[in-house]
Amino acid sequence: MEAHTRSLPFPSRQRWQPLRSGLINLYRYDREEFHYEEGRLLLRGNNGTGKSRVLALQLPFLLDGEVNAQRLEPDADPSKRIEWNLLMDRYPERTGYTWIEFGRRDERGQDHYLTLGCGLSAVEGQTGVRQWFFITIQRIGKQLELVSHAGQVLGKDRLREKIGSAGQVFEAAGPYRRAVNEALFHLDEYRYASLINLLIQLRRPQLTRRLDEHELSRALSEALPPVSAAVVASLAEVFRTLESDRTQLESSKAALAAVEHFLTEYRGYAEVAAKRRAEQVLRTQYEYEAALKEILTAEADCDRSLTELARLKADLERLSAEEHALQAEITAFHESSQLREAHTLEQAHRAAADKRRDADSAAADLADASRLRKSCAEEHQRMRANLEHRQLRLAAAMDAAGEAALSAGLERLHREWLGACDAEAAGEGTLKQARERIEGGIQTQIEKMECVRSLSERFTVARTQFQRASDERDRLSGLLDDARECVTRAHGEHRSAVTSFLEAASRWTADLTELPLPFDQTFIDSVKEFCDKPHGPNPFATASWKALEELTGNFAERRAYLKQLETTQTEKLIRLETEHEGLVSAESLDEWGRGRILELQAAIAETQSQLDPVIDSIEELKRREGILRSEAHTSPADDGVRAAYDYSVAVARHVESLRSRMNEAEEYVRQKRLQLDQVTEMRDRTVEDLGIGRWIDDLDSLKDRLTRYRFALSSVWPAVESFQEAQSAGERAWTHLELAAAREERQKETLNELERRAIAAELARDAAGRAIDAGSGEVLQRIAQARLRLDQLRIEKEEARRRYHDVEVRVTRVDERLRNRTEILSRQTDRRDTAASSLRTFASTGLLELAAPGIARGEPLTWSTTRTVEVAFELVSPSDSIDAGDPGWEHYQKSVPSEFNRLTQALSAQGCRSSATFSDDLFVANAMFAGRECAVDEIKQILFDDVTTRQMLLDAREREILENHLIGNVSRHLRELLYAAEEQVRQMNAEIESRPMSTGMKLRFVWRLEQDATSGVAEAVRRLMQMDDEWSPAERQMLGRSLQQQIHAVCSNMKDAGWQEFLAEALDYRKWHSFGVERYQDGVWKRLTRRTHGTGSGGEKAVALTLPHFAAAAAFYRTAHPLAPRLILLDEAFAGIDADMRAKCMDLIHTFDLDFIMTSEYEWGCYQTLPAIAIYQFSTRPGIDAVGLTRWVWNGRQRSLRDGAAAKSDEMPDETSGRSDWVVVESKILPK
Repeated sequence: MEAHTRSLPFPSRQRWQPLRSGLINLYRYDREEFHYEEGRLLLRGNNGTGKSRVLALQLPFLLDGEVNAQRLEPDADPSKRIEWNLLMDRYPERTGYTWIEFGRRDERGQDHYLTLGCGLSAVEGQTGVRQWFFITIQRIGKQLELVSHAGQVLGKDRLREKIGSAGQVFEAAGPYRRAVNEALFHLDEYRYASLINLLIQLRRPQLTRRLDEHELSRALSEALPPVSAAVVASLAEVFRTLESDRTQLESSKAALAAVEHFLTEYRGYAEVAAKRRAEQVLRTQYEYEAALKEILTAEADCDRSLTELARLKADLERLSAEEHALQAEITAFHESSQLREAHTLEQAHRAAADKRRDADSAAADLADASRLRKSCAEEHQRMRANLEHRQLRLAAAMDAAGEAALSAGLERLHREWLGACDAEAAGEGTLKQARERIEGGIQTQIEKMECVRSLSERFTVARTQFQRASDERDRLSGLLDDARECVTRAHGEHRSAVTSFLEAASRWTADLTELPLPFDQTFIDSVKEFCDKPHGPNPFATASWKALEELTGNFAERRAYLKQLETTQTEKLIRLETEHEGLVSAESLDEWGRGRILELQAAIAETQSQLDPVIDSIEELKRREGILRSEAHTSPADDGVRAAYDYSVAVARHVESLRSRMNEAEEYVRQKRLQLDQVTEMRDRTVEDLGIGRWIDDLDSLKDRLTRYRFALSSVWPAVESFQEAQSAGERAWTHLELAAAREERQKETLNELERRAIAAELARDAAGRAIDAGSGEVLQRIAQARLRLDQLRIEKEEARRRYHDVEVRVTRVDERLRNRTEILSRQTDRRDTAASSLRTFASTGLLELAAPGIARGEPLTWSTTRTVEVAFELVSPSDSIDAGDPGWEHYQKSVPSEFNRLTQALSAQGCRSSATFSDDLFVANAMFAGRECAVDEIKQILFDDVTTRQMLLDAREREILENHLIGNVSRHLRELLYAAEEQVRQMNAEIESRPMSTGMKLRFVWRLEQDATSGVAEAVRRLMQMDDEWSPAERQMLGRSLQQQIHAVCSNMKDAGWQEFLAEALDYRKWHSFGVERYQDGVWKRLTRRTHGTGSGGEKAVALTLPHFAAAAAFYRTAHPLAPRLILLDEAFAGIDADMRAKCMDLIHTFDLDFIMTSEYEWGCYQTLPAIAIYQFSTRPGIDAVGLTRWVWNGRQRSLRDGAAAKSDEMPDETSGRSDWVVVESKILPK
């Protein structure tokens, strides 16, 4: 009966069940359908009829979509290629379909259908197939035809048009698999994959051959319901928020640690800098105090000398005045001794008055000149101090610029235009020219640097490309070496496969009894050729099938002849037996009747004796034909030879491909090497020409040094201008001082002269008056006395002048020494002020507070020098252990900037932008936090407060999660799952234990904690099995900590997953437990292990593995969608299990409400424990490239032939008796 003429089946259950499935243009089928009966289908027939082929192309392929042999083939044979099912070694190109239809009837009685299908297309010479998938609510043969009216199989595009909006066509297995899951099963992706794996495991032929405890436990565990995705998602969201808080906390902790680490280094830097500056302040203070002490000593000496000088000067003036008075008295006596007129006295009075007025006027002018000279001297001293200060600034700026020029590689330019130039005396034009030339030199250096930077970048790119090319070449070289080894191994494997093939052929031919083979030279040559290059058919198989066809024909003719004899003899025997029974049943017989009975009995015996050899010959013919077919079918398989040869050819091609790629890689490496050499040569030559080779690897440093040089020069030019201005002002002040001093000296001389004249005139006046009154003798006596006194005065005056000169010389020397000491004091004062200013600047940066907390009080920049010196004393006193030498200082100068770079990276994650400046040659680090500039120690305190706050909030949040989620919702959900799992295990045990074997063996499941489960998990499970209102506060905390520790342990092992995966794994109670199977025998329950499993009989071992897998599948479907189909697959089902136990297995399948498709060579599946099943009998004939199918249906009471064959049925109870009451002969069912 053609597949498309059958009536369509209809659903009867509310859940999805398979109704029918089909193949189009696949294997030996042009078009075939398989109709299920209440979701069950059995494919039976001899080996080689294609039962497993149908199973492989149907399920679970149509649920999975993968075509690799490990998943497609029941035996997972990798040598079986999917394209063979289409091409069959005789089609150049072929397209086919495999499909299955599910149906269900809802509570309103409305039918729903869903068809799954896959299109496959293969072309000869191309490996693999093109495939596409479809899901539709259309029914094949009603709303959808996969074959056109012209007999052409639809392609993908035409199929998409046919389906339209009633379904969807997929080009990849992944989206199709997800759509199938969503339409039928509604499982998460992982559990759906586990279900497919379980179906593949169940479908393995001879499932019962070996026990894998771990695999069985895994299958049973995955059948349990997982933790609710909603619970996991809710908890994941909470933990994700918590993780975000924890991440922020860890980030803050990392930043705090980075700040503390930096502060350790930075504090050492600050302590050394503070000590060096404090020591400099104290050193200059000591020098200042020493200079001041010398000045005070010199001033005291000068004051004593000046006092002595003033006294001596007064004595000289007194002696001079007395001398002039005596001479004037003598002169007056001579002139007035009655020799002059009276009017002389009057003239003397007038002259004395005039001279006194002139002297007073000269004294006033001298006072003005002295005041002017003092003012000019003070101005000159101030200008001189200012000049010295500006000279120091200029020298410092020049030194700094010189050092910066040296570090920037511009020392020659600097020395040529600024070092050789007398900046103190250079004119404006000279300085302008020097400035322009130096700026031009800096710009040239920058251009050189940018040129070299560009070349360095090209060099880096070229070197990277060369390295990558070299790495790729080395990788290919390694692959080529491995491939060559693979070629050697492949050739060896090919030789081994040929040897094994020939050995198998030798053993096979040695065991042949019925099948003749032509061992001529042609056959041997074909075998040799096949072993060398197995392209064509296997000579042994070809010869076997050829011989089989010939002998089968001979056997058929012989069997027909024997059948004819059997029929003739049987008909004769029946006639004789009928006549004999008629005579025997007669009530009375005459002599002839009795004689006839004897004749008939003899004839029957003779006929029977003639029939028995015929029947024996037929049986012998059948036996020989069976042996013949068995020997033909067991010809040595050539898959190993073909696979080994194909593999060796593929590896050889791979080696050639790698060798070609290797040559290309070598050429590419050579090109990149040449390119790198060219770029290197260009860079080195350019660097050598430009003269900046020492900065080739540190251009950023050169740029910084050029910037510092420019910065240093920006201080030089104002310093030069300021110095020259101060120098001009000093020269003007000196000129004014010289003029004022000269004027003062002239006024002194004028005053002295006029004073002497005034005194002489007054003496003359007084003498003239006395001379007029005295007598002549008295005048002479007075003259004599005056002359004697005059001589004494001259001697005293000479002594006074000598002493005055000595004191004046001493005063000059003391004054010179005082000026020198004053200059020294001025310099020491400037040095002390500079050192104090440096310390104040250091303190203003905040580094002093970092180095010595509590010392810096007030605003540092407003400190007086005395306060600064006090601070320096406070700094130096407790810092004896600090090494402030040059090596330590250089270490900190190098380490602090590099540590700051790491700090910058750490703080950037906190949105904190750090910056560093050089202030007075100090590295000052700051950071912008919340729009405010803060010192690093302030940042530390801010971060410490932030960490403390975040930790407190995180702890509170963790307590909240622990109480509200882990101990609350999650614990309740886990307890429900644990209770449900134990109840499920109990129910499965009840079903399985109620079906013992006839030997008394029965099974049960045990579900217990894993042996390596942690104590925390064990305690948590124990608590979870209690009601939460029975938990004490300590037990609640313990449970929460246990679950939390489990989560943290999983997180540490799963680095790259998300919280959804973390929590699903950590809370998967199924992985805390393991399943085991125990066998009850001889009154004892024993755990079923690989060792104990091997001790059972074949049937017991088979049952011990079959039933647990049924239970696992049932448990899986119990947690799927209520409407999901409940399929299991069995290949060569129930091998080794007796009929009674098979009936119980079928009963268990029915109890578990499982649909199935199974294959078997002998099984009919007709048991009273099974209400319905569709049975397809597969049969083939030699020379006919097709499979004959006969469909039977078992309804729980009888088995009936369906689909248009003669309506045969048999009131047979079931197959528990072990008898088979039906045989298939030429697609007809005949009783034995």
